[in-house]
Amino acid sequence: MPGVSAVSTERVSKAGDVALVNVLYDVPINDIPGSSGVDALRQAIAPVQRSGVQIELGGEVPENYTADGGTLERVALIAAVCLFVVVCGSVVAAGIASAVQILGVGTGLALMFVITGLGVATSTAAPMIATILGFAVGVDYVLLYLSRFRGYRRLGRDVRTAAAEANGSAGRLIVIAGGTVIVSLLGLRIVGISQFSNFGYATALVVAEVVLTTVTVAPAVCGLVGHRLPQADSTKSEAFHRRWTRCWAEKLVKRPLCWSVAAFLALLLLAAPFVDMRTWPRDAGSRSTSDTVRRAHDLIAANFGPGANGPFKLIVDARSTSFRSVTTTVENLRETAGVATILAPVYSADRTAVVYVIESTTAPASEATADTLRRIRAELPDGMYVTGLAPYFADVSDRFVRQVWVLILIVIGIAAACLAVAFRAPLLAIAAGLMKFLGIAATYGVLVVLFQWGWSAEVLGLPGAVPLSSWAAVLIFVIVFGMCTDYEVFMLSRIDDDCHGVERRQMGVLSASPVVISAATVVVAVFLAFALDPDVIVKMTCVGVAVGILIDVVAVRMILMPVVMLKLGRLGTRRGAAGRTFPRRRASQRSDLIPDAHH
Repeated sequence: MPGVSAVSTERVSKAGDVALVNVLYDVPINDIPGSSGVDALRQAIAPVQRSGVQIELGGEVPENYTADGGTLERVALIAAVCLFVVVCGSVVAAGIASAVQILGVGTGLALMFVITGLGVATSTAAPMIATILGFAVGVDYVLLYLSRFRGYRRLGRDVRTAAAEANGSAGRLIVIAGGTVIVSLLGLRIVGISQFSNFGYATALVVAEVVLTTVTVAPAVCGLVGHRLPQADSTKSEAFHRRWTRCWAEKLVKRPLCWSVAAFLALLLLAAPFVDMRTWPRDAGSRSTSDTVRRAHDLIAANFGPGANGPFKLIVDARSTSFRSVTTTVENLRETAGVATILAPVYSADRTAVVYVIESTTAPASEATADTLRRIRAELPDGMYVTGLAPYFADVSDRFVRQVWVLILIVIGIAAACLAVAFRAPLLAIAAGLMKFLGIAATYGVLVVLFQWGWSAEVLGLPGAVPLSSWAAVLIFVIVFGMCTDYEVFMLSRIDDDCHGVERRQMGVLSASPVVISAATVVVAVFLAFALDPDVIVKMTCVGVAVGILIDVVAVRMILMPVVMLKLGRLGTRRGAAGRTFPRRRASQRSDLIPDAHH
């Protein structure tokens, strides 16, 4: 097969009915394009399989290959378009929103591939992550613009004037929200793991393109076909949103302390399991039993021990280590707790390097395996090193768990600083940052319960309790953070819309709820559709994003933030001599942005 450097002799189980063969490649796994590696393996084993022998494929090549999810993606896209029609109130509005989304994300991905072609390294997961986040924030931006365009049309503006004025008000918010997300994504470098940094850069590029497309293409399209959009007052949903906003605001004003304490305690309760979170990038044992990778994993564990699925490779530099030292160390390692077996050494052609394969008594994703790795490393003298996929995953997980708090706090701090400058509301920005941190912690807490503790394994189609994927944990933070920042900007933008009375300002904040709820509904529905994917990392990511958005919208945006506005009052904002971020609007113009409870 192309790219294969060697094939090991078969290792036969004690019962003699199972054999394990290792295929070694002379190129990095990431250099094997698409399905070519898996296709070559399938073609090689086909003659033997036809004779009735069961052969399963495991290891990095099959694990890295993801089957085409085109059907699921089409279902999600159809669901998104249908929801666009519902929340936008017309097919034309849904078409505008979809076209802007596709153009923005598509152009961003094209730029990413151009940059990659020029030799700039990016993570293999970057396109998927960028697509998901680009779509998610794009929903927010397009719906916000369309809402304000309709508001100006309701005031009697002609189509082109409404398109321009909507871009002047909504465009500023979109640039602030997108800029805050981009700056914060660049903060992923703090983790110190190159894959995270790379997809942070790539995703920031796509978000920037989505912002640019929304503030340029959306006004142009609305200027051309905006006369076909129904005006806001003609839709029943607008009247419903006004009545609902008024009713909800009155309840908050009457008992703000009770509502806020209840929401705060609920978030603390949901966040409590976060302290027990442990991660592992990828585990074949968590896949569906219909997957050949999972069946290979189970056969190896049952016949050669669970550690055979993730062996450690002990690398010896024979030039800097004596033969006696190597022999003594290997004998000591055989007696180390957690070590099941050490296979015969393999020598390089010039005998300057030696490789020992060490198998633990526990599965790669087990916490005990990480403890075994630490004990092995403690025994090694200079010139001997441990590597392999399992040690690498253990190091990534350990670094992530140690730095996740720092990552979250710094990224949220960057966002809070940007919003404080943009809105001249430092106290509100700090309060919003704290609420955002609590919401993300609650999201992780729910994921620990659902996945790590296995309380919903059957419902989610999992074989049992599985550790959180390190990759999924970062993806969830990036996407939920981006969405929360958008909602935060949309609601903070109402601060200056009415500064004559605390309760009216609180109502102004709640008046952003139609856009927030509509955008959240579309995004949550699409992510739940993607959660049907059998891949556990995709499932974990999509469920986590849906949970995170629901927590943020229900607990933070609809309860805690309006109550904070009520309590802070004028202390929440500060007008500087340099001027205002947004021009003051007359009371009669407040409904041109997003219909609120005063109408």
